[in-house]
Amino acid sequence: MDTSEVYIKMCSCPEIQDNWKPRDGDYYYWSVEDKVLIAYTEQRSDYIVKHPEQWDFLGGKRVIWLPRQDQIQAMFDTEGYLALLGNLEYWMDDVDNQAVPGREIPTGDKDGTVYIVDGCDSFEQLWLAFYMDKVHGLIWTDGKWEAMRGGQDG
Repeated sequence: MDTSEVYIKMCSCPEIQDNWKPRDGDYYYWSVEDKVLIAYTEQRSDYIVKHPEQWDFLGGKRVIWLPRQDQIQAMFDTEGYLALLGNLEYWMDDVDNQAVPGREIPTGDKDGTVYIVDGCDSFEQLWLAFYMDKVHGLIWTDGKWEAMRGGQDG
């Protein structure tokens, strides 16, 4: 499970956080203690997890849900995992869906093309990039989500 600073930042967006329906076993980042925790109902952390909106008053510190791969996959409106895997494979092979022209990278590409998957350091980041691109038309670049296309297979 990716608990890196980059993944936490990638997940800190309304497109992801608005989908969260807290459940036991969820990973979340609690900025009050700068920790990644796992939700469960047998300790006081249950209150934090079940009611994250109530923690916004702590000087902007809050809870950020970090979805697992299976949770990201469940966000797609696709019947069956084989179809979803096929779509992921097609997306990864499709240069038009991966190229971001004009951004310089240290690979020596003369045209400055960077590929979305090159910036993913974990499978969670890869699945999240795929979801955000295909459903919301956003790509992760320079530490933020940017609009690039129309969303939902756009």
